[in-house]
Parts: sequence; structure tokens; C-alpha cells
Amino acid sequence: IYKTKMMELIYLSNLGQEEKELLKKIPALITILIGSADDNLDEKEIHMGKMSTDFRKDHGEPLVNNYFEWVSSEYDSIFKKEWSKYQAIELDQRLHLISEEIALTNDVLSKLDKKFAHHLVISWRGLARAVASSSGGLLGRLSVSYEERDFIGLDMISFQ
Repeated sequence: IYKTKMMELIYLSNLGQEEKELLKKIPALITILIGSADDNLDEKEIHMGKMSTDFRKDHGEPLVNNYFEWVSSEYDSIFKKEWSKYQAIELDQRLHLISEEIALTNDVLSKLDKKFAHHLVISWRGLARAVASSSGGLLGRLSVSYEERDFIGLDMISFQ
């Protein structure tokens, strides 16, 4: 575990605590954004957000495995805290506020190793697709709703 913590700190070592906390809650925020885009965050979407985060710590891009291991350890409590903060807010306002919060990563990502940041954003977009595809649909088709489709690319993140 010590080795993992050291490896995690290497990529995030030049960030302040607030910036690290923002990065830590991005998978939960993505789950909430995508899952509630149709104003119906259901158990399948919640479960997929957690499972997709857990999956990426062992089976995702190796460069960001430690990030996802770090996030996974607190995912449930982060998700509950963020959902309790946003769930009572009217849909359009909620989606706007979460999008703005995710967009704050642009400044943080610019401080990170470019390859690490690039793979992190790719992984976040994969997480968004997994959550969007986890619920709804008919006979395995159209599982990504029109509302989710507007956010699935996480276009508020401009880092390439």
C-alpha cells in the first residue's frame, strides 16, 4: 500500500489539497451528471459508477490505476456527500453546476504530466459512457438517453 500511495503522490504531488480533493470526486460527479441527466438517477447507474471506478483501478489504463485505487477507497462516501448536495436542485441548474465543477479540472489537469492527464480524461469519458449505457434502453438499444448524450463526451473538459 505504501508503494501505491507514493506512486499516486508522484503524479499529484505538485497539486494543492483542494485540487486533489476536486480530482478525487470527479468519478462521483460524472456518475451524478450522466445518471441524473434524464432526471432519474437510478440504482443501475449508481452501481455502474462505483463498479466502473473500481474496475479501472485493476483493469484500466495502467498509468491511472493508482488514481482510481485512491478514489475507490472513498467513492461511496464521496458519492453520498455530492448527491446529497445536488439532488434537491432543479435539474437544469444541477446539470449546470456539476458541469461547472467538472470544468474546474481544466486548470488542475494543466499542472499534471500531460500523458497522465490525457489518460485520466480518457478514463473519465469511459466512465461516463459506462454509466450512460447501464440503464434504460429497449432490447439493448438506445440505452444512452438523449439527455445523457449531451454530457457523455464531458465536453466541459477541454484538456486533450
